[in-house]
Amino acid sequence: MAPGEWTQTEVEDLKAAINDGLSVEEAAEVLDRADRVDEVIKTCRELGLEPKKRQS
Repeated sequence: MAPGEWTQTEVEDLKAAINDGLSVEEAAEVLDRADRVDEVIKTCRELGLEPKKRQS
């Protein structure tokens, strides 16, 4: 799979993670994309998802 391509399962997993209240960084870890947080942020925007802010 080329970078930036998401399977339907990954998209559904991302939606579920964000809807469960995870931050984008936490969702990236769950999806094994922790090294590509920018890609996860972009996909969230494209899907209209609004992740919570990461707790400091």
